[in-house]
Amino acid sequence: MKSLKLIFRAATQRADKARLVQFKPPALPSCQYSQSLHIDKSHYQQYCEQMNWPVHNVLHPCYLQMMSLSLQLQCLTTINSPFPVMGLIHKSNQINQQLCIDPDAPFMLYARYRAIRPHYKGWVVDIEVSASQHQRTVYRAVASYLVKTRAPHVAPKKYRREPQPLVLPEAVQEHTVLVATKATGRGYARLSKDYNPIHLSRFSASFFGFRQPIAHGMWSLARLCAGLPDLADRQKIPPSEEDSEGAEIVLSCEFIKPIKLPATARSFSVAEQGKCKFWLTNDTVDAPHLLGELTLTSGR
Repeated sequence: MKSLKLIFRAATQRADKARLVQFKPPALPSCQYSQSLHIDKSHYQQYCEQMNWPVHNVLHPCYLQMMSLSLQLQCLTTINSPFPVMGLIHKSNQINQQLCIDPDAPFMLYARYRAIRPHYKGWVVDIEVSASQHQRTVYRAVASYLVKTRAPHVAPKKYRREPQPLVLPEAVQEHTVLVATKATGRGYARLSKDYNPIHLSRFSASFFGFRQPIAHGMWSLARLCAGLPDLADRQKIPPSEEDSEGAEIVLSCEFIKPIKLPATARSFSVAEQGKCKFWLTNDTVDAPHLLGELTLTSGR
């Protein structure tokens, strides 16, 4: 019942236009929400099967972010929050996950507003998610969302820059071909409880201006992660004592253009200056869906 109330509040949350069109960014509510989490093995196994990720050893770096959705919605629907939930655009994610995470032990998850900054289409608001285990922070993520509005700083469309054509480095390697079906959005929605209509069907997406449903951004990122060679190699190594000294996965991603369902996408990566840079593109490799970087840091 509590989750249904939260979904209803999110669906009916309206923008506070008077605050969003001011010259200065609107003040962020001072709030923090938390919940205890004990990972359900059956649920996590279903997630891993959907993402083509091995169940054992390393916890998928996107899983806790997915499980924090209800906390993020509580932030967005808290008293004095000026942002509409429907219509928010997921722009980027920064994830730091320590390799010492124990999937069998309970977590405490937290979510709070972190920052807001101007964007040429409106405002970008950051929500920080963290997880603690055994009295230490083992996970920290920042999700950034675009709120479109007609604030004074917003550039008129005729002055906006056209997107540059995609040019991949010569040394890039192709890894995974992602096949997203018409049912992909509904399948991920059942796992994540993110039932945003734009992901579910052509009919429901049409009410929000989409001719086709689109894949969840976090599904696209999670599926891509399973094909990255650095993470695949790390999966073969069981947790060690070194992991308890601060070794972590650092994952950053910018969402460019959603995958329209059904579709095929292709993933690429290249090692550069100790980092794994990656791209998820359309099938013709002329437009990116997302891009980002992965770093595996060693323990102290």
